[in-house]
Amino acid sequence: MRLKGKVAVITGGTKGVGRGIAHRFAEEGASVVFTGRSEDLGRAVEREIRDAGGKAMFVRADLAIEEDCRNMIEVAEREFGPLSTLVNNAAATHMIGTAHPHADKRMHLLSNETLDIMWKSDMYGFFWCCRYALRAMLANGRTDCSIINISSGAGAGGGGEMDAYAASKAAMNGVTLSMAGEYARSGIRVNAIVLGLINNGGGVAAILANDEMASAVTSHIPLPFVGEPDDIAWGAVYLASDQARYVTGALLPIDGGANTTTMTEEMGTTGWAEPVSA
Repeated sequence: MRLKGKVAVITGGTKGVGRGIAHRFAEEGASVVFTGRSEDLGRAVEREIRDAGGKAMFVRADLAIEEDCRNMIEVAEREFGPLSTLVNNAAATHMIGTAHPHADKRMHLLSNETLDIMWKSDMYGFFWCCRYALRAMLANGRTDCSIINISSGAGAGGGGEMDAYAASKAAMNGVTLSMAGEYARSGIRVNAIVLGLINNGGGVAAILANDEMASAVTSHIPLPFVGEPDDIAWGAVYLASDQARYVTGALLPIDGGANTTTMTEEMGTTGWAEPVSA
């Protein structure tokens, strides 16, 4: 078990990539606290993990609320012991390519309301989660700590109709590098996984159900298929494990080689997959 003795908090863990990470972390021996906004989905995933013999607890949280970000860290340490690992997975992807009244758009169409909603969770929430996790890690004295940020190719390559989201992920990548240097000597590693197109369900599943659209999408991926949540989960397991003890400040692409091509113009809003908000 590669994560035996680890205590992990995973945001957005009720479905998609977050759910996959929660399952794999528990299978590898970690005690897992995961968050989401849906109580029903959260309790169902909690039961799945426990029935499989893992240690897990669901904590309902909205990352746009600072107190929720602080509470999930406190719950993890109270229930399982000193925190070792934070996975920042949740994101406001319900605002991308959807009929949401404040959906992400091109720059000249972006509203202040969209920016406020997107960045309250994807920027403030991300900062709050890191702040309270780092305070806990620094206080508990563990030297095997890790923060893993789930980013997107949109943060480096852009993406159609997602300017606010692309900005938030570019910021995440930059802060990942800053924190990696700032906290390395405290035994805290900080890395990011840069996602490509992942079959998280929802809009991606709809694309893949259409043969013509699926063919168009995969034609731009050097490995000509779409990734699954487990492809990201196993990368996260590695970065959280002591096998990655000499890895910090990495922006690890798990995208089928998509980072080697230019996809923005051809693929628009389907160019990059993101973690599903929960």
